Amino acid sequence: DVYKRQDNGVQVGRLWLKGGFYGIEEMEIEARLTLGEFLGIAGDFARAYQELASAGKLSEDIYTETYNTWPVQADYLTGVTAVREGDHDAARSAAAGIRRYVETKQYDEALLDYYYMLLCNVYLDEGNAPDAAAMLGSISPLMRHHNPCCKAMAVELKALRGETEQAIREYLTLSREFSDAQYNFFDHFMIRSLADYRVARLYDEMGDREQAIAYYRKALDQWADADPDLPELIAAKQRLKELAGINHDR
Repeated sequence: DVYKRQDNGVQVGRLWLKGGFYGIEEMEIEARLTLGEFLGIAGDFARAYQELASAGKLSEDIYTETYNTWPVQADYLTGVTAVREGDHDAARSAAAGIRRYVETKQYDEALLDYYYMLLCNVYLDEGNAPDAAAMLGSISPLMRHHNPCCKAMAVELKALRGETEQAIREYLTLSREFSDAQYNFFDHFMIRSLADYRVARLYDEMGDREQAIAYYRKALDQWADADPDLPELIAAKQRLKELAGINHDR
């Protein structure tokens, strides 16, 4: 699972950049985007932003007169990384960059889905359910119903609205769904890997100590090989220790 082995993922990204793919511009752009995303998850924000900016700049250097959507992806991942860092102003700036780029280039408005997705992510992190719902509703139906991040945000919105039991059921459904071999992509891995932790937190908020302990344990078992400084891992260990008096430091 990618989430359990981010250090390996970053190393793969580095090898990709240094290896035979390096001279193929498209592959270098994709590798820098992937590496930037991994670094952001690992909490190495400065280097994540550097890689993502490099990907966007490289694409603009290459595709000077042709259709180029790479900067939209770079801005989107930059914004998601900023949300993870807690810098909502930077995330909003990245979203504005997406909108400005699409409108200036007169590209297909479907690309604005990334603008709405990023702002939905920001509002969810801020606990602003009405605006998060508005942004989620602005995403095209095709993207909203099939994109894994959109599916996860829809469940997060239910949790934010206090529809806790429904959110738990849907998190577990997504976890099972994304375990299928056909969903062998990074976003599916991430959502599946975080599902037990998010379910544990919801049971914790409901005051269901037994179920919260069970799902914190499941999350920690799944993250047995994770980097020890991941925020979710630290939080899960601390809360399990408080609930059950168990020290899960390894």
